[in-house]
Amino acid sequence: MLVLLLLIFTLRFIKKKIMKTLLATLFIFNFSILLFAQSWADQGANWKYNYSNGFGLEGYTQIKYVGDTVIGGQNAQILDKHLYGYDQVSSEDVEYDLGSEYTYENNGVVYLRHNNSWDTLYHFNAGVGDSWRAAKQPQTSVCDSNSRLLVIATGTKTVNAISLNYVVVELENYNGVADTILEKVGFINSYMFPYDDCDGALDVNEGGAFRCYSDQNFPTYKPRYGEECDYILNVNDESIIKLSLVPNPASSQLEIQGVNRIDEVRVGDLQGKNCAFNRQGNTLLIEQLPKGVYVISIRSQGKLFRQKFIKE
Repeated sequence: MLVLLLLIFTLRFIKKKIMKTLLATLFIFNFSILLFAQSWADQGANWKYNYSNGFGLEGYTQIKYVGDTVIGGQNAQILDKHLYGYDQVSSEDVEYDLGSEYTYENNGVVYLRHNNSWDTLYHFNAGVGDSWRAAKQPQTSVCDSNSRLLVIATGTKTVNAISLNYVVVELENYNGVADTILEKVGFINSYMFPYDDCDGALDVNEGGAFRCYSDQNFPTYKPRYGEECDYILNVNDESIIKLSLVPNPASSQLEIQGVNRIDEVRVGDLQGKNCAFNRQGNTLLIEQLPKGVYVISIRSQGKLFRQKFIKE
């Protein structure tokens, strides 16, 4: 009888130990899934970016995680791209399918499919001084150093109660132009995919400055954008006015002609990122800008003027 009681007690003890071990294993497994989900392209991942073609078409580019696929044996995420906007010239709403991109993340590195191979898009384990060739860059020797992203700082940032790694990068030998790449989000100032003015990596009209990011477990993050994430400029908000910029191209200064009152002036690159400049009345001092193509936006008494100019 005593032996039977000891046997029953032993079996109950073993059962409890097995259940505790199983529960602990399930907890670790689920926690690991949550950690992985925080890395890149979580369910419902949705990015929005400014869009402007410089000729009256305003709106935003949306990149959305829509599912998974397998490419060459590699599991990858499908990111669909769409443009939503308003054409002030034709007075029509526009929507364009910009195609899809394919990405995957492994050990802190996000890879982007390009030309039947995988490019490094983001590298969150990189240290200061490390660099990698920007994704989707043409494989040429022209301005090769400008096509590399150089890490100049690293750290962690808490967003929506989640600790995220970030790296600050700049285009090497490119006048100190820098941006921060944040886990889950990507570039927090510019478009998801890097663009190099020298090599011409992407269609510059695909997307501009970063607006917002969200997913099913991550509320909307918009560190610098003040409007609704899907805001589209409408002619009911403001009318277009015609001005002229002299000279164009320009090397040191640009004169705004055709308007007496200027309420606001902004100069941006083709990604939609604002650029620093000095102003004296209707004259813009642009000598410090790197050579390239820029877009100037002028507001005057509730009206809008926007035009491209070339800095020589």
